Amino acid sequence: MNPSLLLAPLTIPLSWAYDAVTTVRNLLFDRGVLPSERFPLPVIGVGNLAVGGTGKTPHVEHILHLLHEQGLRPAMLSRGYGRTTRGFRAVEEGETGATCGDEPFQVSRNCPFAHVAVCEDRREGIRRLLARWQDTDVVVLDDAFQHRYVRPGLQVLLTDAARPFTKDHVMPWGRLRENRRGAKRADVIVVTKCRDGQTPSVPLAPGQHLFFSRIVYAPLRPFLVESAENVETKGKRVLLISGIANPRPLAEHLRRTGAKQVEQLDFPDHHRFTSQDAARMARAGKEAELIVTTEKDAVRLNAVAQELPSDILQKIYVQPITVSMAPAEGEAQTFQQIIQDYVTANQRNR
Repeated sequence: MNPSLLLAPLTIPLSWAYDAVTTVRNLLFDRGVLPSERFPLPVIGVGNLAVGGTGKTPHVEHILHLLHEQGLRPAMLSRGYGRTTRGFRAVEEGETGATCGDEPFQVSRNCPFAHVAVCEDRREGIRRLLARWQDTDVVVLDDAFQHRYVRPGLQVLLTDAARPFTKDHVMPWGRLRENRRGAKRADVIVVTKCRDGQTPSVPLAPGQHLFFSRIVYAPLRPFLVESAENVETKGKRVLLISGIANPRPLAEHLRRTGAKQVEQLDFPDHHRFTSQDAARMARAGKEAELIVTTEKDAVRLNAVAQELPSDILQKIYVQPITVSMAPAEGEAQTFQQIIQDYVTANQRNR
């Protein structure tokens, strides 16, 4: 029997209680009892209703690249989940994944043209960010759909094609942070991780735009700079090391690209690797011809790299990913045009 069915009698009442609390909170924001602050420049929020696994980081990077291509100076503000520090922190030279969080560190490397900062309080974070970098044209908020003390001018809601919010439930029965009714706050809904031609049905409120995105896997790059540049998975025994919410799509990609065998060494999402973990990696990697990890995991892997044997390090390659967006059938505007129109209409005077 499905374990979730056995737990349902316990989780459903808890889910109802959590739903009631979050519904009241949202109602207080909707009525203006709790304040939402606007800022004098374009602010784009990127988030989801579910807990993790929707691909926020590559979509944030995609938006930052679109803004950069428009000749703008974007900034990204994140909470910096899992970091060892607190308060506002600019992600600049000398920072690590531990001090600023895995995702912000990755974004700063993949989008060097963008200002990147972290702060638990998004209002304080935006104020500090604008004071530090006065050339900022637009702020992108990472994972801030439920952080309603800031009111973005454009809200982008992500949902996984394999488990859209329309078929999910509020925690702990399901994975939703709030009731699916919260989707009405979004201006743009993106169904992520779609397979080719996959277009799941999502009901839209008036004025909302629907898009579908798919993961694009870039060529593997070596974890060590001195490793060989070109490598293929075809015909190889591959070990996938991951500490992300959903490693299944990457494992499926490795099999599709011809890997002879794919073994997985999975850790919890945002897991900080330890010496014991390094020993497990060394043991599991002995028989593997190729070891693959994600960009986020590579950030945390640096902390234990010195504890891994050199032959294991030479086998490790990082899988970069980007996203490709496509408009829903009948949608006249592209995702890029929506972003551009919003920023143009709300750009502040320098």
